[in-house]
Amino acid sequence: KNDIGTFEKLRPFKKNLFEFLDQQMHQEQELNQEEHHEREESSQRLPLLRFPFPSSTTTHIRPLIYLNRPDAYALLIDSIPSGEIATMSQYSSDFFLISSGLDAQVNQFYCGVASAVAVLNSLRFLKSTGILNDGVDFPVDPKYAPHEYATQIDIFNNCTKTTVISNTDGGFGVDGIISPPFGLSMPQVAGVLRCHLNASTTSGIGWDVQAQYVDTSHITVGKMRFDLKNALSNPNSRVLVNYDRGKLGQDGGGHWSPIGSYSEKQDAFLILDVAKYKYPPVWAPAERLYDSLATYDLCGVWNFPNGQDELSEEERNVTFPNNFDWTTVMDKLGCEKELRGYIIVTRT
Repeated sequence: KNDIGTFEKLRPFKKNLFEFLDQQMHQEQELNQEEHHEREESSQRLPLLRFPFPSSTTTHIRPLIYLNRPDAYALLIDSIPSGEIATMSQYSSDFFLISSGLDAQVNQFYCGVASAVAVLNSLRFLKSTGILNDGVDFPVDPKYAPHEYATQIDIFNNCTKTTVISNTDGGFGVDGIISPPFGLSMPQVAGVLRCHLNASTTSGIGWDVQAQYVDTSHITVGKMRFDLKNALSNPNSRVLVNYDRGKLGQDGGGHWSPIGSYSEKQDAFLILDVAKYKYPPVWAPAERLYDSLATYDLCGVWNFPNGQDELSEEERNVTFPNNFDWTTVMDKLGCEKELRGYIIVTRT
C-alpha cells in the first residue's frame, strides 16, 4: 500500500520531468539549427582552431549547476534526436558506478580518503568479467564480510602506513590526517590508491595511477578537458580532483572529490562531492574547474609518512592554524607549496 501511495505521489513529478525533457529536446533542435548556420557563416571568415589551443577568453562567468533539479539530471543524458529514445551519455557511467560506493567523508579532513574509497568501490564491478586476479586489493570490513567494500577505516594497511601516513588511529593530535598539515596531499592520495591497485599481476592486468599537477604554463583548459573526457569515456578509468572550493565559487578551501560525468552541452564536469552534508554533486564549467585546480596547496609536499614525529604534543593538537605559530609547524614538517590537480586511475 505504501509503495502504491508513493508511486501516485511521484506520478506528477515524472510527468513534469518528461514534459521538461521534451521541451529541452525541441529547444536543443532549434539551438542546433541556429548554431549550425552561425558556424557556417563564421567558418567563412575565421580559421578553425583545435586543441591544444585554448578557447577565447570571456568575462562571462558561467554558473555552477547543482544536481538537485530535473534539468541538472537531464545533463547525464545525451541530446535526444526527434523520435528517438534517450540514452545515457558515454561520459556518465562513472556517475552510477562511483555513486554506488560513495560515502560521506567521516570528518572534515577525510575528503581525500573518502574519494579514494569511492573510486576503489566503483572497481568492484570489473570482477564480473570473470578475471580472478584483477589487480585490485579490496579490504573486507568485518561488518560486510565476506563482501568486498572499502571503508574509510579499513582502507589503511601496512602499505599506507609506510608510504602515506604512519598513524590513522585516534582523534586530533593522534590521527595524522586530522593533525597538521591536515588532510592528504596529491602524492598521498595517489599513494593510497597505489597501495590497493597493483601495477602488474600474474594475469597481465595492471593499474596506472597518474597525478597531473595543473601548471598553467603548460597545462591548458583544453588539455585538462581532453584528459578528463578520455578517462570518463573509458570504463576502466576513474578521475579524482584536488581543487580549491573558494576558487570554484563555494565555501571552503582545498578539497578532494571524484568526477562522475561530463556534459558536452554545458561543457561542464560533474563533481561528486564527498562532503555530502555540505554540497550536493555539482556541474562545474570546465574553465571554472580548471581555475580551481590551478591553485596551490601550501603544504602539498612534506616529510610524510613520519614527519609529524617532529612536532610537539601542543603542535600536533592544534585544531586550527589561526593564532598559532603555524610557520614553525610547517618548517618542522618540511612543508613546500605545490600545485593541485587531478589523478587518473587506469587499468592497463
